[in-house]
Amino acid sequence: MNAPPVKTSLVKAAVLHVAIIGIFGILVPQRQGMGFFDPLFIAAYSCLGILFAAPYAASSFARSRPQNMKEAALRILQAVGYGLLMVAAILVAAVITVNSGRRNWRWPELDTLGMSLLFGVCAALACVVLAAWLALRFSPNIARTGVRFVFFAGVVAFFYWPTRLPDIALPGAGLAVLFSVGMLFLIWREVHPSI
Repeated sequence: MNAPPVKTSLVKAAVLHVAIIGIFGILVPQRQGMGFFDPLFIAAYSCLGILFAAPYAASSFARSRPQNMKEAALRILQAVGYGLLMVAAILVAAVITVNSGRRNWRWPELDTLGMSLLFGVCAALACVVLAAWLALRFSPNIARTGVRFVFFAGVVAFFYWPTRLPDIALPGAGLAVLFSVGMLFLIWREVHPSI
C-alpha cells in the first residue's frame, strides 16, 4: 500500500528543513566556533530568508491567482514570515551550537544582529514581491529563474565585497523597501487590471 502523496510531501519537506537547520545551524557554526559571531557571518545568515521566502512566494502565486490585493498581501506576508522563521531557527541553533559546553555564553552583537535581520527581512520582502509579480505577469518558472538570478547576483557581490555586507545593512534595507513599494504597485495592477 502506497503512502498518500500529501503525507509523503510533508515528510520530505520536514526532512529537508531538519537537514538545512542541521547544516547551517549546527555543522557550519560548530566548524566556525566563536568566529561565527563575526558580523560578516551574522549578516550573511540574516539574509538566508531569501532562499526560503522567494521560492515559497513563486509557488504560492503559481497555485492560483489572487482575487484581490488583500489576498496577494497575505501570501506575501506568509512567504516573508516563513523565511524569517527559518532564519530564526537557524540562528538559534547556531548560537546554541557555538555555546554548547561553555560556561559563559557569548551572543552576537545586538546592534549588528538587529541591523542584519532588518536588512534580511527587507531583502526577503523585495525578492518575494519580485517573485510574486513575475509569477503573475509571466509564469512561475520565470519567477523562479528571476529570483535565482537575483540571488546569484547577491552571491557574486558578496564574494567580491564580503566585508561590505554589515556596513550596507541600513541603506540596503531602505532600498529594498523602496523597491518593494514599487513592486507592490505592479502587483496591484496585475490583480486589478481594469482599474
